[in-house]
Amino acid sequence: MKVGEIVSERRARNVCGVGLFLQAILAVVLFVVYLKVCSSIAIWMAAFLVGAGVLIWFPLIFIYGQRRRVAMEALETAQLKRERQTGGQVPIFELEGEEFQVAQRRLWWMYRWFLPTFVVLITIVLAGVYWIAWPLGFPMFQWDAEVWNKILLLNSSEAMLVTVGVALLAFLFSQYVAGMARDPLYRTMRAGSVYLFGNAVVCLLVTISLGLASIDISWPERVLAAAVRILLLVLAVEFLIHYILDFYRPRMTVETVRGAFESRLLGLISEPGSIAKTIADAVNYQFGFEVSGTWFYRMLAGAVVPMSAIALLVVFGMTSVVVIDADQQAVVERWGKPLPGYWGPGLHYKYPWPIDSIRKASVG
Repeated sequence: MKVGEIVSERRARNVCGVGLFLQAILAVVLFVVYLKVCSSIAIWMAAFLVGAGVLIWFPLIFIYGQRRRVAMEALETAQLKRERQTGGQVPIFELEGEEFQVAQRRLWWMYRWFLPTFVVLITIVLAGVYWIAWPLGFPMFQWDAEVWNKILLLNSSEAMLVTVGVALLAFLFSQYVAGMARDPLYRTMRAGSVYLFGNAVVCLLVTISLGLASIDISWPERVLAAAVRILLLVLAVEFLIHYILDFYRPRMTVETVRGAFESRLLGLISEPGSIAKTIADAVNYQFGFEVSGTWFYRMLAGAVVPMSAIALLVVFGMTSVVVIDADQQAVVERWGKPLPGYWGPGLHYKYPWPIDSIRKASVG
C-alpha cells in the first residue's frame, strides 16, 4: 500500500510539473501573439490571466513532492519495525513518535505556512495585474470603435489559430487533471484544473471576438478585454476571502487539504452539471463536517429551485411598479419609442421590463 502511495504521489508531482510547464508556455505564446501578430488588448489581458496560473501549479509540485517523502518515510519506518520484530529486538525508542516523523512534520508546516503564503502572493499578483497591466491611455471602457481599431490589427485571423489552439490544449489538460482530482488522493490538484479550464474558456472567447473583429464588429473584443480585467480582480478577492475563512475553519485530524487558491467560481464553470455538489463540498470544507448530510440542508437544497423561480418572478414583477418623486416627471418608452404625454409624481404601473422603460427628470 505504501509503495502504491509513493508511485501515486510521484505521478501527481509529475503531472503538476507538466501543468506548470504548459501554463508558462501558453502565457508566453499569448504574449508573443500580442507583440508580433495582433495587438488585441483581449489577448494581452488573457496572457496575464494565463501567466498568473503558474503560481498555482508551483506550490502543488512541492506539496506532492513532500507527500511522496512522507509515504517513503512511513514505508521505511514500517520496514525497520518489522525487521526488529522479526529479529526479536526490543526498540529503545518508539518509532511512531511524532519527533521521528520528520517528513510528516514538514508537510504539516507546508500546509500551515507554505500554501497560505502562496495564496497571498497569488492575490497580490492578480490585483497588481488588474491595476498595472491595463495599457496606459486606455480607459476601462473605450467605446470609440475608430480609436480601438487602430490597435486591433488586420491580421486577426492568424491570431485566432493560435488562441483556439491555446484554448484546446488548456481544455484537454484541465479535463485530464480534473479526472485525477476526483480521487481524494489528488483532490488538491483541482485548483490547477479549474483555473486552466477558466483559461480555456477565456481564450475561446478571445477567438470568437477576434473573428467578429475581422468582419468589422469590434465591440465584443473591447468588452471582453474589460471583462478579463475584472475577472482578475474578482479572483484576487475570492482567494483573499478563502484565505481569511481558512483561519476560522475547524480542522479535522485526517482531511483532504483544499487549497485556498482553488477558485470555487471557476469550479462552477468547469463542472456546470454538479453546481449543487460544488456548493455542498465548499460548505462541508468550511465547517469541517458533513453539513450537506443534515436534514435542514437537504430540505433547503430541494427548495432552491422553486424559491429562485419565485424570487425571479417577484423581481420581474417589480419592474412594473414606478415611483416618481414630487419634483420629478417621467416619460414612458415602449420598445425604445416614447409614448405621448408624461407621468407626474406618484405611484404608477407599466408593462414589465424590457417592454416599457422610464426616463425620469427633475423639474421641480
